[in-house]
Amino acid sequence: MAALPVFDAESNVFGVLLLYSNQENYFSPAKVALYSAFARAAGLAIQNAKLVEQMERHAQRLEQAVLTRTEELNAKNQKLEEANLQLTESAKYKADLLASMSHDLRSPLTAILGFAEVLQDELYGPLNDKQKEHSQHIWQAGHNLMITIDDVLELSRVEAGLVELDIDVCYPKQIVEAAISLLTQSAVTVGANLSWTVDPSAEISMQADGRRLKQAIFNLAKSFIKAAGCHGSVEISAKVISQDLAIDLVWTSPLDTITATTNPATGFGFSLAQHLIKLHGGSGFYDNPPGVAGRYRMLVPLHPSTPTDDSEFS
Repeated sequence: MAALPVFDAESNVFGVLLLYSNQENYFSPAKVALYSAFARAAGLAIQNAKLVEQMERHAQRLEQAVLTRTEELNAKNQKLEEANLQLTESAKYKADLLASMSHDLRSPLTAILGFAEVLQDELYGPLNDKQKEHSQHIWQAGHNLMITIDDVLELSRVEAGLVELDIDVCYPKQIVEAAISLLTQSAVTVGANLSWTVDPSAEISMQADGRRLKQAIFNLAKSFIKAAGCHGSVEISAKVISQDLAIDLVWTSPLDTITATTNPATGFGFSLAQHLIKLHGGSGFYDNPPGVAGRYRMLVPLHPSTPTDDSEFS
């Protein structure tokens, strides 16, 4: 009988190989050496088999973990899709509701504006100066309310994804001029100075929705005019930076009229302008640099496929 140790790859004994023979002096040194080599090979084979078994179990656990994780991610993605669908439906429902409310508000407001115009035209007799002033206030307040209603309705439609841009060839200079023509009366009414410049680099054509860009400039500038107030100023300038049309709106105001709450970068009109700029693949920045009350820069790609430069003000 012979007992031979079984070694692993690190020469650690983890078993014994027992051999038996009826022949006397059968286990000669040569045979012991042969069987010892066999025991070592068997030890390595057994160790490799255990390693393979461990790897298979690990692979199975890993596969199960991946499968479980995939199922969890699929479930989360399904919930996100359902939530996005609910948000979209909610936004569309809100847009429909606001459209209905807008119609209900417009009817009486249109009547108020009409009667205010009748009073201003003195169709039912002359008015004294105080009555003329009051009728003008009525008309102006009604007109401002009508604009707010339009902005709220348009903003809800944009958020619901119901607004599509009408991309065509347009000209920045004409867009700025058209916005200025609509803003002049507002500036006169408030008592603010309104000025504008178009750099020669911006006297080119671009692909955009000209009407929506004009609306964005109008809404932004109108907010600035209101913030600038009497004796304040609003300056609009346009130029091309890289592949973007950059339009800067800067407002200043007498120091004694500026308060911590004076911030034109709020309200439905401003939010709508931001959304319209983003629809064009552009972006906007508002800050308070030294020497002015506030500044806003809108960057709009000259072409829809051109990425917008998100750098700071230059």
